[in-house]
Parts: sequence; C-alpha cells; structure tokens
Amino acid sequence: LRLAPLLPGIAPPTEQDKIDENNRVVRLYGEVTDDSATKVIEQMINLNQKDPTKAITLRINSPGGEVVAGRRIVDTMKTIDAPVYTLCDAFCASMAAVILSAGEPGHRSAMPDATVMIHQLSGGADGSYNQIKSEDKFIDDLEFFLVKTMAEASNHTIPQMEALIHPDKWYTADEAKKVGLVDEVVPVKHKPPHPLPNYTLTPQ
Repeated sequence: LRLAPLLPGIAPPTEQDKIDENNRVVRLYGEVTDDSATKVIEQMINLNQKDPTKAITLRINSPGGEVVAGRRIVDTMKTIDAPVYTLCDAFCASMAAVILSAGEPGHRSAMPDATVMIHQLSGGADGSYNQIKSEDKFIDDLEFFLVKTMAEASNHTIPQMEALIHPDKWYTADEAKKVGLVDEVVPVKHKPPHPLPNYTLTPQ
C-alpha cells in the first residue's frame, strides 16, 4: 500500500538497497555533495533509530568533494548512538579520507588495494577586504576541522598532521594504516596462483 507518491527524482529502493539496510550498510560512492551527504545521513539516522546498539558500516569510494557536506556526515557519525565502522572500498581522497578516518576507533579499514589521499584545503576568496577577511576565516575554520579530525583519529598532534597534508600525500592501504588513518587492512583470502615477489617500480 503506497500512502504517497514518490518524490520527483527519487528512485524507489532497489534490491541492493534492501540488502544493505538489512546488513546495516551505508554507501558513500562518488563525490561528496549536499545530496549524497543527505542520503548518507538519513540512512544512518534511520538505522540508528531501528537499533542504536548495532554498528553501521559506511563503505566509501569517493574522490572527496564539499567540505561542509562532509562535515555534516562526520558530525552525524559523532552524535548518533550506533558506532559507525568505515571501510575504504577502493579510493578515498580529500574529504572522503577525513570521513574514513573519523570512523569508530579500531573499526576503520581499507581494502587491500585501496588508495587514500589527504591534502590541505584548497580555496580562495575574491571581493572587498572585509569579504575576503570573512571568507578567509571560514576557510581557516574548515581547514582546522579537517586537520583536527584526522589528527585526533590518527593520534597525531596538529603540527604533525599539518606537515602530513603538505603537499598531497598518497597512501596504499598498508601505508594508511601506518599513519593511523585506518586501523586494519582487509586480509586477502584468495591469493594469485603465481604471486610475484615484493618489488618497487622504477620511475621511467
């Protein structure tokens, strides 16, 4: 029985959506925007209301995006009762890496071949002196939020974290674990029949 028509532009739940809900899985795939953040937040709040004692798994594969939208996700993760486990499916960059690091301590993980990238906030302001001063303060506040979130998550000081994000840093899953952005790398269960020895690619 449908009590109201679906809102324009909102697709009905797929079978995968239903499976994810039953498994308490939320997916952040693609760019972090107001729309994607709203969907993630609504799903987390819904699962928290259903059972605040059971963990929610947030799977992330994202190049990052809007810092304010990402901050909404992080704040929701901090303020609901249900713990939020984070998993980097393949690629977590910029704001997505911040969200990844903000997961429940001890339950932040990355797939074996995942890549994590962190960097300083990029932005600028144009206009009058007062406008620029005001916008620069807003950007500084956002930058501090990013640095503080990752520093607290990875057991670094603010200066240490600031040094880590200047310039851009690209990490393998194992390297992300070493710097404290994740707690574990998902173990490989099915190895190739002829694994190669460890080696380092030589730059061309």
